[in-house]
Amino acid sequence: MIYVAGLAYLLGSISFSWLAVRLAGRGDLRRQGSGNLGAKNTLRSLGLPAALAVFIGDFAKGWLALFMADKLGGSELLLVAAFAVILGHNFPFWLRFQGGKGLAAAAGATLYLNPVLTLTLLFSGALGLAITRRTNPAAFFIIASFPLLTPLLTDLPQSWLWSPLIAVVVLYRHLRDLPDLLASLGFKKSRY
Repeated sequence: MIYVAGLAYLLGSISFSWLAVRLAGRGDLRRQGSGNLGAKNTLRSLGLPAALAVFIGDFAKGWLALFMADKLGGSELLLVAAFAVILGHNFPFWLRFQGGKGLAAAAGATLYLNPVLTLTLLFSGALGLAITRRTNPAAFFIIASFPLLTPLLTDLPQSWLWSPLIAVVVLYRHLRDLPDLLASLGFKKSRY
């Protein structure tokens, strides 16, 4: 289990957004835009083609980590690998633990786990987008749905344990977007 988790973490720590911006000669993406190492911030810095390439790379590493875990250890290690690849994406050791938010890597991992789960989570995100008309709050709908739907739609060992842990790792990197969620739901900022 430790071997698979370690490999998945290392795979997750490959930051395609950081590499794309560096290779384009634009410096460190952590010092630009939102500071997030992901496709959305790459879009701001390099444009749509680079952002799509970053999304595909992040998505692919999520899928590949689970494929590797399945071949090396079977289905009992799938959620361990999902947790580790997202942890590596969000907190890459070689970038001082400053990474992305984990949604693209989580999407790739989820597609490997169960396509029906993936579609259900996408529906949850679309519902969040329809209600709030904003992308950041829609991510919270997906994050909140993941630990509820994973045990229902998969027969994976210990999904009741690993799916909330995965959600917490993704949620942690989205906490700075919480005011946006609350504002989109009609909550006013306090003066205090």
